[in-house]
Amino acid sequence: MIHRMRERKGRKGVWKHFYDPNEAWQRFASCNIDALRDEAHAAGAPRPYDREADVEAMPLGARGKLGDHHAEYYAPVYLEEVRTTPSKRQSPGLIQGEFRQMGVSPHGVQWSRELRKKPHVITAFRPQLATNRPGTDEDYAETALRRLEGHWRAARRRRK
Repeated sequence: MIHRMRERKGRKGVWKHFYDPNEAWQRFASCNIDALRDEAHAAGAPRPYDREADVEAMPLGARGKLGDHHAEYYAPVYLEEVRTTPSKRQSPGLIQGEFRQMGVSPHGVQWSRELRKKPHVITAFRPQLATNRPGTDEDYAETALRRLEGHWRAARRRRK
């Protein structure tokens, strides 16, 4: 069984990735992400949306809302993306000398997970595209695979 991100990482992931219109999670998440972002703004998250804002410096109400959105919406989506990633799009078990695995889902979600102790997702995001606007699932997947191929080559070199 794989577990969701730790709480702090989950809040940050909701703010930086799930809410980011350029990552276009709304195409496969069964919720209205614009409405969720508005709820976070109403709870004290900075407006206008700035994906680089410091989540831990936000008011308690905003952090609570991000935590709720992580548990109810973001985590179920990224856990499903990890589960449905074909093995050919997953790294071997060791990355950067650690027990981590990386992959790219069919929707172009790039993810990383810890394999020791309590296996959990470390990060899940759709990479920023060169166009800096939403693309197709294939655009995100191709970009993520190019990024991961560099990680995988570097990891293989370090093992030698």
